[in-house]
Amino acid sequence: MTTSKKTRNQVQKQVQRQLQEYMDRKEDKKFKIGVMGTHDTGKTTFVYGLLSALKSAHSLFVGVVTEKIRECPFESNEMTSFRAQYWTLNQQINAEIVEHTRYNVLVCDRTVIDNFAYCVRASRHKDEKGRPRINKEELTMLKQKCQHWAKTYDYLFLTTIPIRKKMENDGFRSTSKRFQMEIDEILKEIIEEWKLDEKVTVVYGNNEKRIDIALNKLAEILL
Repeated sequence: MTTSKKTRNQVQKQVQRQLQEYMDRKEDKKFKIGVMGTHDTGKTTFVYGLLSALKSAHSLFVGVVTEKIRECPFESNEMTSFRAQYWTLNQQINAEIVEHTRYNVLVCDRTVIDNFAYCVRASRHKDEKGRPRINKEELTMLKQKCQHWAKTYDYLFLTTIPIRKKMENDGFRSTSKRFQMEIDEILKEIIEEWKLDEKVTVVYGNNEKRIDIALNKLAEILL
């Protein structure tokens, strides 16, 4: 069941008030939310729903960082490479820096953690010449950068793979279920290895339910 409209409005106002109080106590007066998840799990729909729920008529200026891999001029999906992931990683970080100067609350559609999950997957698969798509040295460098930047997210949400949903062919994302599940498993491995459990909440169900889970979790952690 999802929260009733009345309760949803109450929780929204509570979270907006708590966010403002939280930022009043912080020196930089910023709050950044990262939304993670393998491809075709409804991240963007969730991001914009959460964005709408967090906006207020007061002093909360809420912005969004959109997914960067779609802008990448290099290989993507199963064929990704070091240059593609390095380009995407830098675009993601730069966009977060720029947008956080404009908005005091930021919601990110994908995170550097997602970026590293695709890097890990690429390191486990070989190119047409039989070489890992990302070698050990490259992976170590990417890990250090991603691990460092992961600390900048105040909270993280992980979208689950929808049950009984056929993968959509949007002309960009891979439609391989195996590839989708590989990234999902790697993300969970990274969360455990990097000890991010305490600031990650899994959101599931339809988008209304996901927003309710997120709002209630934010209300809890912002107390």
